[in-house]
Amino acid sequence: MKKKILILICLAVMAAAGSFVYQHIYQNQVILLKDKRAIITKEAWVVGDSVFYKTADDTHFINMDLVSDVKQRGIFNKGYGIVVIIKYHLMPWKHNPLETTSQTPENKKAFKNWTPVLGGVVIGILLCISIYLLLKKVTGAKKRKKERVETETPVVDERVYVGQEQIVHFFLSVFKAQKGVDPSAEATFRPVDSRRPDSNFIYELRVNCNGNWARRRMTIGPIGEGSGSRSTCYYVIYDDHMVIKISPTPLTDFGRYVKSINRDNRIAKKLSPRECLVPRISVILTKIHPFQEGSKLPIGLMEKKYIQLLENDTKLQNYLKIGDGFAYFMDLSRYFFLGHILHRIHNIEEKFASEISMRPGLLWNTAEFEARYGSQNVGICDELNPVYTSFYNRCYDLLQQHHVDHTVSEFNIKEWFLVYLSGRKLTITDFDTKPYLASEMNASILKLFIDKRQPIQNYQRMVRAFVIARNLKQHNSQISSMVINLLNLLFWLSEKKLAMRDLKPDNLLIAGNPSKFPQFLGSASMYSIGLIDVETTVSYDVSDKDTIWQPPLGGTPSYATPTHQLKNDTIRKVYKDLPLILHMQDWYATVGMIYQTVTGERLFEKTAKNLLTLKKTIREQSHKNDNPQAVLKEASHSFWKMALAEFALKTQKNEKRLQFIRLIISQESNTMLLETFANTQKCISSLMQNLILNQTAFKDDKIQKSLYSAPPLKIHHLRIKFKRGKWRQLPAEKKDIALKVLDDLYFLKKQSEQLILTSNLLKKSVSIVSSFDLLKAMFIVVLVYMYQNCWGIVSSDK
Repeated sequence: MKKKILILICLAVMAAAGSFVYQHIYQNQVILLKDKRAIITKEAWVVGDSVFYKTADDTHFINMDLVSDVKQRGIFNKGYGIVVIIKYHLMPWKHNPLETTSQTPENKKAFKNWTPVLGGVVIGILLCISIYLLLKKVTGAKKRKKERVETETPVVDERVYVGQEQIVHFFLSVFKAQKGVDPSAEATFRPVDSRRPDSNFIYELRVNCNGNWARRRMTIGPIGEGSGSRSTCYYVIYDDHMVIKISPTPLTDFGRYVKSINRDNRIAKKLSPRECLVPRISVILTKIHPFQEGSKLPIGLMEKKYIQLLENDTKLQNYLKIGDGFAYFMDLSRYFFLGHILHRIHNIEEKFASEISMRPGLLWNTAEFEARYGSQNVGICDELNPVYTSFYNRCYDLLQQHHVDHTVSEFNIKEWFLVYLSGRKLTITDFDTKPYLASEMNASILKLFIDKRQPIQNYQRMVRAFVIARNLKQHNSQISSMVINLLNLLFWLSEKKLAMRDLKPDNLLIAGNPSKFPQFLGSASMYSIGLIDVETTVSYDVSDKDTIWQPPLGGTPSYATPTHQLKNDTIRKVYKDLPLILHMQDWYATVGMIYQTVTGERLFEKTAKNLLTLKKTIREQSHKNDNPQAVLKEASHSFWKMALAEFALKTQKNEKRLQFIRLIISQESNTMLLETFANTQKCISSLMQNLILNQTAFKDDKIQKSLYSAPPLKIHHLRIKFKRGKWRQLPAEKKDIALKVLDDLYFLKKQSEQLILTSNLLKKSVSIVSSFDLLKAMFIVVLVYMYQNCWGIVSSDK
């Protein structure tokens, strides 16, 4: 403990001394005289045959004939400046009329001259002490390491790591088993690379095999946002591509572990022949304890043999544990993540930066600019010309100050301009000789770009819109096929009476011929979308609905609703039809995934944040309150109001992109959609009838019938009349009631109109519908079924 304190004190003193040296030495310039003396100054420059320099109180000059050299700040990086300073302080000045130095009061001059010397002595002493302690510590570490090797104890800390290190630590033990060395053999690992934005890290594993170090690499990264199962999932490449799931509460009982795997396999069997990735013991054990029959064994039989082996050899079970509990391993070798594919298609920011930097001549060639971006955008190019002029002048001035202007061409400055326009900054590698220039340049240009932000933003918006439009055209067939297959998956789940309850791109796989990837993505018939991890899946294909299995509560926020936080009994009390609500949870997630497939953006981002807030409230109130209807009503008011607003805002903002993707729906999905839309239409008609019959503003039967049969546009005109006070048949106190009725009625009629429009498109001989119309109709279905009639109309709730 005393050694640590001493080291900390030494480091603190060294930091203070270093700060003094930096402020008094590094930031100064030195004028070397021919008579071996030196002048220390804050700034020096040459004009004609004279050298001018600044001191604390004035500006002086000296004849160039007396000067040997003027050293810039950069020389102090090599330590030369410190030598000059010490030499200068040790040599007293002999003033003459040709040289001037900063004057220092006599009582302080001696102290000032000797301060660097004393500082150097102190630094030397402290360095000696630090080196001694460090050598002693290293010697002790080597000795302890030797003792560990002699006693055959592992070098790697056996404590439970968290996150990625926990996974890597597990695969170190697998690597040891593959190499046939003792589990206590010396081993290490280190991260060697990270690939952004996938967040996949590459690690190097090292195992000491009888004095020879065996090495190999593995890749690991988290999968998506929080899982509905609350488990943590990782994507791993170790010999094969796999998904690893770790439960939040360690599962230590092998029997329960096998039982949970068997349940997932039953779900997979029910989903067959659709691909479904479920945990298998053989994914890991084939790497450690392969059977002689090898791959000739059917998967089912191999799993049974491994279970029998593990029941007899409990030590082997440790190779299925990560941390304190069993983990789930799924083989992804023959498949692709839907989430990864969507990221690859919609990596707009990377394509935006590439569009700007890969065409350096466009900004300075109006004809080429017009040919690429259209004549309507030529004005944007003209607006950038004065911005570039200011940029050039600012760069050149800064380069001159540091005397490197002769090493930089105008072509380099144009390249820098494009770097800044693409939203990036210069790095120290752009200034090899003077790396500190990058930070000065970035700060200066940031201020310029703030001052000139309007033409710059106009240009960036134009390029981004161009990149998005071109990207959509290039991947039109791939995006369309994925949306079609998402609908096919939803149809298949409804046929099998299964509710996944945690559908999201990172839980879905693409099953096609790997040798034809990514070409097969252009045709929906050449591949299918399968499922990864069915932990939250519920089967509602039972005669007695009370026996529906209770899944884990949760759901991934961007694809979940308040009902994901409720137990089956509560949902049944509120909605009566439990299977319908479980199925609608998948509909809601599919709406979000279709939008994300087309745009590359999440649909319900703000709504997801709201759900996280509501989650705690729902669970707390559910325990305290015996009236689940009241609890869910309050939460649903907030949730669906926000979901509706966010849906309307984002679909309107991206209407062109959504309209561009046109879909030829499969016959099975078409039938499912038409049937669901028809049933929803009946529900909306019933809502309109109840609304008109129960209101108190319009009592006349003729008016009520007219309101029921009127198109949305006529209701809209009536609303305008009421707001302007032109409807005189009602007393004033009924005006607010009438406006509320008309608002609700207009909202319901617009929903009905959208369902009719989309249904008519689907009824044609070739069912072609835009993703825009499809999304609007599907969201209406979810809203109608998940927002209770007795709660009112969500659109006009204040």
